[in-house]
Amino acid sequence: MSAPGDLPIGVLGAGALGRALALRLGRCGADVAVWARRDEVARAARAFGLDATTDLARVAARPVLLVCVRDAAIGEVAAAASTASSTALAVALHTSGCTGEEALLPLRRRGAALGWWHPLAPVASGGELPAATPFGLGGEAGAVALGEALSARLGARVVRVVPGAQARYHAAASLAAGGTIALAEAARALLAGAVSEPSGALEVVRHLVLGAAENLARVEPHEALTGPAVRHDLATLARHGAALDAPDPAAERARALVRALAPVVLELVRRRNPGEPERAAALARAFDELFRDS
Repeated sequence: MSAPGDLPIGVLGAGALGRALALRLGRCGADVAVWARRDEVARAARAFGLDATTDLARVAARPVLLVCVRDAAIGEVAAAASTASSTALAVALHTSGCTGEEALLPLRRRGAALGWWHPLAPVASGGELPAATPFGLGGEAGAVALGEALSARLGARVVRVVPGAQARYHAAASLAAGGTIALAEAARALLAGAVSEPSGALEVVRHLVLGAAENLARVEPHEALTGPAVRHDLATLARHGAALDAPDPAAERARALVRALAPVVLELVRRRNPGEPERAAALARAFDELFRDS
């Protein structure tokens, strides 16, 4: 009898995430087939070497199903898969981080244990799932056991989410990934108004973001933080504030972001210098002054 992690897998959905997950599982020895709604999407998946088809019945007959579609479509795809085959299911998982296993209820009629297995990676179109990607996991016992087995196959860390906290978990993940991109875009727009070649601003911001990420990969956040707040350079902070008072959209957006992040920066500075409360107090006063009229 096959171990749970060795059962054939059907991936329902061949978008960026479905394709990336199927490729990663396949490279780790899993038997994977992929279903796509449209012929052109299936062809694109086959170009990556995947066993991809628009024949839902063939893929849905596999004992393990991974539903990799947008949240609003999970129930619809689960319902279609529940009637596409009468073969008994062992487990059905979806890959959303913000939707519970109840979205897969139509697959209960085929005997599936239900759960969710969410890759914590920002997979863009054409991207791959990094080898070190952790997975959020929740649901019924059989589904969780299968998610743990698949994670072990991939050499991935499992992040167990406490009951009732899935939306908070996903908000944190979205802030870390999408929020970083949004912050980078705000910095790019601000920088573009300050340099002679605005088209080069993105490359500069990429360099800074990657450098900050490399620092964070080595040390704790309070040690990775750089900038005038860490150096206690209050004069530079004041000049930043004056520059962000400019009446243009990029400066206004940047000012709002700096204001929102100020309490976090202050907390990190406190952690970095726990024996210097007077410096933290002076920084707090500087931030208050900076945003007094905002």
